[in-house]
Amino acid sequence: NGSEAIRIAENIVFDRTFTIGATTTIFTTKAYTLSRADEFTGALFAVNTGVTLSLGNPISETAHLMTISGRNIATATSLIQLQEGAEVDVYPNVTVKNSVTTGNGAAFHVSANAVLKLLGGNFVDNSAENGGAVYAAGGTVQLGKATFQNNKATAMGGAVFLSGNAQAEVNETSFQGNSAGNGGAIAAEGNAVLDVTDGLLTANTADNGGAVYIKEASVKLTGGSFSKNSAKNNGGAVNLAGAVSATIVSTEFVDNEGKANGGALYTNSAATVTEASFTDNWAPNGGAVYATGANLELNKCTFTNNIATRDGGAVALYKDAVVTVTDATVTNNLAKNSGGAICVNAATLKVHGGTFSGNTATYDGGALAMLKNGSAEIDTAVFSENTASRHGGVVYNNSANVQMRECVLNANQAVGNGGAFYLTGSAALELHKTQTTANTAATGGVAYLTGISTATVTELNASGNTASVAGPVFYGTAPAVLNVDSAYEAEGNLT
Repeated sequence: NGSEAIRIAENIVFDRTFTIGATTTIFTTKAYTLSRADEFTGALFAVNTGVTLSLGNPISETAHLMTISGRNIATATSLIQLQEGAEVDVYPNVTVKNSVTTGNGAAFHVSANAVLKLLGGNFVDNSAENGGAVYAAGGTVQLGKATFQNNKATAMGGAVFLSGNAQAEVNETSFQGNSAGNGGAIAAEGNAVLDVTDGLLTANTADNGGAVYIKEASVKLTGGSFSKNSAKNNGGAVNLAGAVSATIVSTEFVDNEGKANGGALYTNSAATVTEASFTDNWAPNGGAVYATGANLELNKCTFTNNIATRDGGAVALYKDAVVTVTDATVTNNLAKNSGGAICVNAATLKVHGGTFSGNTATYDGGALAMLKNGSAEIDTAVFSENTASRHGGVVYNNSANVQMRECVLNANQAVGNGGAFYLTGSAALELHKTQTTANTAATGGVAYLTGISTATVTELNASGNTASVAGPVFYGTAPAVLNVDSAYEAEGNLT
């Protein structure tokens, strides 16, 4: 009934399960390995209810003192099983590797109300159906300064899988080269709660959510970085597929790839992203972020050098998504079709402040492409030096509604028509107290109207805009309608 301490003094091969019935510490002072015997397919340790097992030497700084290995022997169990109410603490000098199971959690299986504390350590080359290294069906998981590398799950959570009200706190932990069907590093579902602080998630891969996949669970990501993660489908770094709640704060997303939608982030769930940076991410749609049917807030975020091979160099909005962008810096993003910075398709965009500069669309909408009954409300933003190779240096509007107030539009360019705005179909534009300077196009230095589009312009200041063919400020073709109030000021606009 008391506690026990066991010092390992040689390599040990297990041919049966060691059941932990009392609080026990197992440690080494030299490098030794605990492994499965050739014909043994059971767990190495089974920790009973109410009992704590500690693995490793808490006072030694020597790495890899204790190695626990499954020796790649295929089994249906985990190496270490935590019964309901049990606890396992693992210290930094422990490595758990080469465990293979057709079940869940090749290294650790955490039952309801159990506690797993990985206070460091290395978890390498483990493989399972769900949770290549760790599977938590309820209970609590605490990870601090641990390393997960090259773990695999055929279904969800290449390194870690959470379900059934499990709660995980992950601090300063590295996930590299893990893979899964969904959630290359971490997956959570079924009301689980995931909180990651200062994580390093690199080169993880999955069908969806190259690093993290959240389904009907809650997630908070604070600090840290996601780099070089890849998804075959959606969300090169993170996929929020029905998240209960999602918050991302001060996290860096660099060089992630979503091969369908969302180079860094894909969401169909409500989410708030604050002071995050998105750089060099890539996807066909939404080079950095793709939102569909979701309420998404992007606060004080930075988007730089992201690429969409189709639409939305930085952000793409689809199917009733409502996205609010506040005080963002959106620079040098590229869409090889439309919307160098943002593409809105049957969705709603709200922009408050911020700067959009140097974005490029190979076709239409150097900064924004508005498509298929979408809508946008934009105030106090600055748009400068955005370029469309065809139409709409700032905004390409095809049958959408755009309201812009108190903005500055400077030195934007359309090689075709509409240096700032191109309106077609049933597009509608309301432009109020906006300054347009040095915008250029072949026709319509500021705006070009065609189809049955309408534009209402109040208190516009237009200066130094140019058109090489006609209409240095406005140009329209019937039956489009342009209404300009008497407060319109124009100076130095040239054809």
